[in-house]
Amino acid sequence: MKRGKPVLISILITISFLIGSIAPAQSELKQEASPESKGYTYNLKALIDRARENIEKVDKELVRKKTEKRNRAIEAKAREHFEKGNALYSQGKLQEAKREWQMALKLTQNPQMKEYVKTSEKRARQEELARQKQENERQHRLAKQKQEVKKKQDALEKQKVLQKKKQAEFLKQQKKLEAEKKKRQQKLVKEQKQLELQRKQEVKKKQDALEKQKVLQKKRQAALEKQRQKKVAEQRRAEEKKKTTLDKERQRQLKQRQKELTKQKALQKKKQVELLKQQKKLEAEKKKRQQKLVKEQKQLKLQRKQEVQKRQDDLEKQKALQKKRQAALEKQRQKKVAEQRRAEEKKKTALDKERQRQLEQKKKEAIREAKKKQAQLERQRREKKERAEKQRQERLRQITERRKEVKRQRTEKIKKSYDYAMSLYKQKKYERAIAAFGVVIQQSQGFSEKYVKYSDRYMQKSREQMQKLRGKKKY
Repeated sequence: MKRGKPVLISILITISFLIGSIAPAQSELKQEASPESKGYTYNLKALIDRARENIEKVDKELVRKKTEKRNRAIEAKAREHFEKGNALYSQGKLQEAKREWQMALKLTQNPQMKEYVKTSEKRARQEELARQKQENERQHRLAKQKQEVKKKQDALEKQKVLQKKKQAEFLKQQKKLEAEKKKRQQKLVKEQKQLELQRKQEVKKKQDALEKQKVLQKKRQAALEKQRQKKVAEQRRAEEKKKTTLDKERQRQLKQRQKELTKQKALQKKKQVELLKQQKKLEAEKKKRQQKLVKEQKQLKLQRKQEVQKRQDDLEKQKALQKKRQAALEKQRQKKVAEQRRAEEKKKTALDKERQRQLEQKKKEAIREAKKKQAQLERQRREKKERAEKQRQERLRQITERRKEVKRQRTEKIKKSYDYAMSLYKQKKYERAIAAFGVVIQQSQGFSEKYVKYSDRYMQKSREQMQKLRGKKKY
């Protein structure tokens, strides 16, 4: 398309010039025939010849593009057959693989493919260079992206390290609080144990005192019993008269003893009441301490929860800040991309306008130059007419010679390929002969029907021979 643009521009300029020159030509035709009018008609013929030449160039360019497109399609088909043949060969299907390779060769044996095959290496190199350039650009882009990703990862790692440090500090504080709590619990347990020991010791002391008192009472009772027995013996030994007095004395002593026992019982009850009061006080103090411990534990739990919530809030705030930063970066990137696109679009529009302006200027300049050259062309019309006529005759002669040479070369090629196919047929290489006759048919289509008929006939014969051979092999 790049080559066709200047040709199309030249064609448009010539057509516009022709349209502009038709009106004065008609007005001059009405006038009398003069040498000047003859020169003008000659100038028109020269322009028409030039337009024809340009059209021939465009036709050649279009034919070249069509052939290139067709050659690319043939190349794709040949590659498909070649790859199928490789796959069949790897599977062990040799005949089918051979057939696919032959089809690939048959497609590439077209004479119009020769130049395409010659230039394939150059095209492959160009494509390879383009791929390398794209790969280098892609690697460069990937390196930049990797650097950006590394920077982001480093920033994230730093944040993670800071978070880990904060978590470690938080865990240390928790461990310290737990250690303090354990120490307090241990102190409370020790204090409780000490209080229980003190209480037990006091109870033991009181119990020992009560037992001592009981022992003393028993001793006293025993002593009194002995004294009583002694007195009873003395009284028995004494006169029976004193029985009454002794009975009174005994009664009096018994009353005294009963009073003493009641007093002792009252003292024991008082001591027991005091012990119960002390136990209640100790239990109340124990409950108060336990309540204090529960309150302290609750306060510690609340403090921990508050600290954990604060840290979680801080982490969430950091995450929100990171998201905001990422969103801001994304917005900046999108803005940059949009600005770049707008700048590119503006550049494109400016370039398009500049191109249109240049084209218009060129058209105007061409029209001006055509008008200026019109006078010069009128002067040189006779000489150019003779030269153009000679050139046209020379071109016609060259075209006829070229056509004859092309026909001769093509007939020679067809004859050679036909002779080669006949030699294969005579050697009983029927598969190759069929492929060769197919090539002959492709070459001679629309050129010589004689070789088409002969090759078609021998293709049928070779197929029949192949069928016969296959039938013999089966039997």
